[in-house]
Amino acid sequence: MSNKSLYNFCGWNDTKRAQELLDLFDDIDILYENGVFFDLAISKGNVEICKSLLSYFETKQFPTKNTEYQEAKEKLVEILENATDSVELSPEIKEVLSPYIDFESSEHNTLNDSFSNLEDLLVFNYDELHPQPEERNTNNVVISGNNTHEVY
Repeated sequence: MSNKSLYNFCGWNDTKRAQELLDLFDDIDILYENGVFFDLAISKGNVEICKSLLSYFETKQFPTKNTEYQEAKEKLVEILENATDSVELSPEIKEVLSPYIDFESSEHNTLNDSFSNLEDLLVFNYDELHPQPEERNTNNVVISGNNTHEVY
């Protein structure tokens, strides 16, 4: 029941009730449904819910940093990277997620950064695609493309 309620609170962008639920329960699976809580919070740009989810993961779900925690953290990083792929991130969200995603060397800088080379991809050189025939001189006749001109 608590997973469903948390899903609703994240979806409704209800920071207060999401935080209250996280404070109240110790058995919520933060990675539930491939990180749907993170998907919702990140897509809505809700920094506080992101902080609360990450805090819950670190302090309640995995208070002991063992092998199970390391495996779950790897899954969390993958979830966060996927959740940030298709949204533009505010500096505040980046700051909260930076312990898990290296934004400096990652492809997850911002949506705009992802498309920063789009213009380069769309711009083309017409002359490269449609080269003009070279002009050459043969026996007093200049041939240029399909036109022939006599030279006197």
